[in-house]
Amino acid sequence: MPVSVRWCSDGTNASTAMINMGGINMYQALIDQLDLLESQFDDIRATKKALQEWMLNVPPVLPEEIEDEIGLFNDELESISLKFYKVLGNMNLAENANVEQFKDAFEAYAAGGTSLPDKYYRKLQLLKHKI
Repeated sequence: MPVSVRWCSDGTNASTAMINMGGINMYQALIDQLDLLESQFDDIRATKKALQEWMLNVPPVLPEEIEDEIGLFNDELESISLKFYKVLGNMNLAENANVEQFKDAFEAYAAGGTSLPDKYYRKLQLLKHKI
């Protein structure tokens, strides 16, 4: 079951804060963060694929504002994907691994204020509904 990131006032996520205060063991926190990372990355990848498939059936001529909106949404997905790939490429799963290593990906996903499950797939559905 996907979990959303809860942020503390100091900019760290709630899981990190609990670790720092001794409330969660580090290994479990790393597993929790990996589960969240996987869930969010799956949403981005599934949304990119769905957007590509949908574009095959979209009329070739669209109003400029709709084309711009689709383009901006695609750019947003690409930008977030790159951040996830960077985090995944630098991932450290050693016993002393820091859960903060995932922060850039989580922040990219939460841009706009929320990190609800399937956030970007839902945005795509709204975009499709407009056309």
